[in-house]
Amino acid sequence: MNVSDPGLSGDVPSLEDLNAFERARQLLSAVVAAYSARIGVAGVEEAATLRSLRAPLLAEQRTLHPRDRVRVGQIVTEFPALLARVREGER
Repeated sequence: MNVSDPGLSGDVPSLEDLNAFERARQLLSAVVAAYSARIGVAGVEEAATLRSLRAPLLAEQRTLHPRDRVRVGQIVTEFPALLARVREGER
């Protein structure tokens, strides 16, 4: 990643942006891992449902960018609760 290249917001990401981005990446990875763990023990139909819920998160892992401050902020704010729900067996 070239942090000196202007991107989505047109400016260079700050250290705060990069820290939030790393936290968002960690949360995304944790939620993906939680879904994967559940898929490993689920029945066929439930596993298919869980895979469909996990798929957009896998795609987002590849495309999330530190200059996407809005989405990074949403992930940092919302994904701890999502992670807890997935780990508790909710969808």
